[in-house]
Amino acid sequence: MVEQGKCAPRVSVALASYNGKQFIEEQLDSILAQLTCDDELVVSDDGSSDGAWELILRRAGADSRIRPVRNSHLGVVGNFNNALSRCVGDVVFISDQDDVWLPGKRQAMVEALEESGADLVIHRWNRVDRSGAPVGGASQPGDDFELGFFRNLIASRYSGCCMALDRRALRYVLPLPKTVLNYDRWIGLACEAFGGVYKLDDVLLDHRIHDSNATPKGRGVFERLKERATILWELAKRRGCA
Repeated sequence: MVEQGKCAPRVSVALASYNGKQFIEEQLDSILAQLTCDDELVVSDDGSSDGAWELILRRAGADSRIRPVRNSHLGVVGNFNNALSRCVGDVVFISDQDDVWLPGKRQAMVEALEESGADLVIHRWNRVDRSGAPVGGASQPGDDFELGFFRNLIASRYSGCCMALDRRALRYVLPLPKTVLNYDRWIGLACEAFGGVYKLDDVLLDHRIHDSNATPKGRGVFERLKERATILWELAKRRGCA
């Protein structure tokens, strides 16, 4: 709860879009229903060709809280970097294009950040299919999700769609390293290394599972080891930013 006499924090939502016309409007509706008139929704589109960009522009024309930006095929990490770098809020949420925010998400996450003093808060989510029907009930990002730097370096369960960051975290999180494959693993580990992370037990998102989810798949042992070594190297370079 915001203290009396203290300005309410302004929220930014960084949403990465790419050929998500089928689901993105439902996600926009679920987010905008919770934002105040001072909040913003930064939608970075990575060169969609399915009509998603035109839909985003149409929605932005009707709601000034939507700030559309476009880049050309930067990939998932580059697209989220573009969105996050344009956010001006005190609290920054990360959003996929195909999920649905559940009621109360904005308030619960803002309050958790304020009360915990953490740089990052992460919440639980429901698995749903393409139609929005449950496929696994309430779940944390990985049913066995636990905080801990080395545990998540080895087998990360961080999910960007469940994250909200205090703005101070951006000074060491951004820019997202181009050499990192999983932007959410990077953000989670950076906050574990330089700040603090708080796990909220509330279920605040319907996470849609389908064939087009932008999650790296099928990487071999060498690629996985290389990614972890890259994260450690990038974190070492950011020590002076924290």
